[in-house]
Amino acid sequence: MRNDGTAVPEGTKFVTARVLTSGTITYELSTSNTASWLALPNNATDFANHFSSDAVVRRRTYPLIVENVPLSFDPASDTELRRAETLNELLPGSLASAKWIKDVGKRESWQSNAYVMLQITTKEVANQVL
Repeated sequence: MRNDGTAVPEGTKFVTARVLTSGTITYELSTSNTASWLALPNNATDFANHFSSDAVVRRRTYPLIVENVPLSFDPASDTELRRAETLNELLPGSLASAKWIKDVGKRESWQSNAYVMLQITTKEVANQVL
């Protein structure tokens, strides 16, 4: 599939494809190995581009609330997410996204830490964070 010669894992098959009422299509893959391969950003982009320039691959994520996160952390920054992975010895790319639980405008003036909702890409990393 990839132009750079990256091979699709052997035994890759689509078991089912379901069209949801929203128009979203969900695929069930034959192996977890294939799902992991497809979760890699470049592979996901190439896969989606075969369908449409508007298509995206959304990975399953595991939500986790983390407390006492310094307010200096910027959950919207991909650089901050990668830095958090490195500092906490997490698998690269395992933090899909993050957001503050409470709106920034509702914080107390003395507050220095807050709760963050992390979306983690694997249950193994989610358990590691716990």
